[in-house]
Amino acid sequence: MRKGCGTIFDVRRFSTHDGAGIRTTVFFKGCPLTCAWCHNPEGIHMQRRPLFFPKKCIGCHLCEQTAEAAGEQVGATNVVAEAAVGVQTGGGQAGATSLRVRGIPYRADDAASCALWARIIADCPGDALRWDSRVVTSTALADELLRDLPFFRHGGGVTLSGGEPLLQPAFAADVLARVQAAGVHTAIETALAVPASHLQQVLPHLDHVFADCKLFDRDAHIAATGLPNDTILANLRLLLRGTRDAAKSPTCASSTSTVTSATPHTFSSKETARRTRTFPTVTIRTPMIPHYTATDENVAAIARFLASENPDIRYELLNYNPLAAAKYPLVGRAYCFDENPQKFPADEMQHFAAVAREAGLRNVTIDV
Repeated sequence: MRKGCGTIFDVRRFSTHDGAGIRTTVFFKGCPLTCAWCHNPEGIHMQRRPLFFPKKCIGCHLCEQTAEAAGEQVGATNVVAEAAVGVQTGGGQAGATSLRVRGIPYRADDAASCALWARIIADCPGDALRWDSRVVTSTALADELLRDLPFFRHGGGVTLSGGEPLLQPAFAADVLARVQAAGVHTAIETALAVPASHLQQVLPHLDHVFADCKLFDRDAHIAATGLPNDTILANLRLLLRGTRDAAKSPTCASSTSTVTSATPHTFSSKETARRTRTFPTVTIRTPMIPHYTATDENVAAIARFLASENPDIRYELLNYNPLAAAKYPLVGRAYCFDENPQKFPADEMQHFAAVAREAGLRNVTIDV
């Protein structure tokens, strides 16, 4: 990866679920975890990959013809399938990616294969084949995000999500610093399965951190996500102690940045001077996944851990989202449920919240 560049797979505007107000959310490619229920499975692999959208295919077979002319052996399948050699373990980053899309091999570490696929995608008349991500400079991405300044005037801002944005810490920090300097509120959504140095690199440029704590039991975490949770818990302690210490400091009293100027791209001296707060505000989240995270025992264990460091930390229970299942055929992965469950009803979510409060947390919210 060139210096100053990063890999992203989406920029979503008018988001209302990734922080306060109307936000523009950037989805970073790559995640060290392989959660069985991942809501964005296209973001797990760091390497760029082709995607096939069957409903857009016009059946011209130009892709297969181009591949065969280049000497590739084209299989019979019309779906994405990972080759056994390319299955990655211990998260999304180990080893090279080898897969077939519409029966055509793709090898992420092979320049000739990447060049062939670039030609196949460019020539597809139905736009049924696309790359799953793009490489962009921090300057270009910040400029793209700042075009949304008029929408941030009454709250809102920019959120980095993924994937795991902290796998690209220098790129993330530079993007955040650029938009924050323009007076925009910044946030990040992270699973924290990264070295503490990655987290510390971006903290000075953040107004808010949304951090996941999915499973407290170490063995259960390994089984569901591919990695132990030791690093995650250590990073959570860093955040919890930082918020606790900041709450005791007289310099923490103030503020998030809001764009309020009447003229786009013009900011008051107060806005450009930024905040006096010494540490970003933090929300810890647990996604309620049936049969995985959504148990009284798991919620209570997480809540006891959080309360032992900062009982006033904001803790949010996120309801299960059944929409993720539709993405899995695109990336050749099996979803964790044969029969997709429904969202939890409000009374069950309230029950989980009560469990967290009984375990010592004072600031518990639910997303129904």
